[in-house]
Amino acid sequence: MLEGGNYTTVDPPGSTLTFVNGISDRRDLVGYYDAGGITHGFVSSNGAFITLDFPGAESTKLHRMTNKGQAACEYTIGSASPGCVAEASAQ
Repeated sequence: MLEGGNYTTVDPPGSTLTFVNGISDRRDLVGYYDAGGITHGFVSSNGAFITLDFPGAESTKLHRMTNKGQAACEYTIGSASPGCVAEASAQ
């Protein structure tokens, strides 16, 4: 993330690949990361990470976040990959 001319690394613990897909006005981030062969959704607020996994899903990805702490998301179970809305507020 670029802020004030400086980059900040976004690296959830144990991740091998990280994507940041959205940011709120409060500077909370949402995205997803791979760790141990599994894709996890995450929220990052003030450097703290919260992992969000849809129950029973093989992968969860969080996208765009509203200022009210909701994120558009998708998950995969078998060959199905439906959309969802996650309560993604880190507060």
